Amino acid sequence: MFKIAFSGAQNCGKTTKSRFFYFSCLQMGLKTELVEETARMCPFPLDDKADFKTQDWITRKQMSLEFEVKSKKPDVIVCDRSILDPLIYSKFLFELGKMTDGDLDIIRNRVDEWVHTYDAIVLCREYPMVNDGVRSIDEKAQIHINDLFDETVVELGLKNIRRT
Repeated sequence: MFKIAFSGAQNCGKTTKSRFFYFSCLQMGLKTELVEETARMCPFPLDDKADFKTQDWITRKQMSLEFEVKSKKPDVIVCDRSILDPLIYSKFLFELGKMTDGDLDIIRNRVDEWVHTYDAIVLCREYPMVNDGVRSIDEKAQIHINDLFDETVVELGLKNIRRT
């Protein structure tokens, strides 16, 4: 089994790229499962309006969905986001004073335990901003979140990263 996730700031093409990869795998005859973006399922506010309960819910849901599709024994699991995404947004929220050190530690510990289950994480970059009515279209925030991704990849010592 090969598990790949597409991660990055809001509005950077993760869903488009993950779908393309998913359908490409299917066309090659591989048994492929797709883990949908969990943030859109979240009952709590997103982006700069979020807090610990948002990131807690998203990390738990992401792990649960990935575990569920793994039980189907596919050749490939394609994730539209990774467990890394809520850690990055947690750091962003911490900077805004919306999460405590303890909150951030809880999310970081979950990520530390799970992030190495991916064979590859594709970090998606700037993409034309689209107002979908759900995610922020703040370009400065998008750039800052991209920087947080870069810092965190180094901090966690991740070697399975690819950039688009």
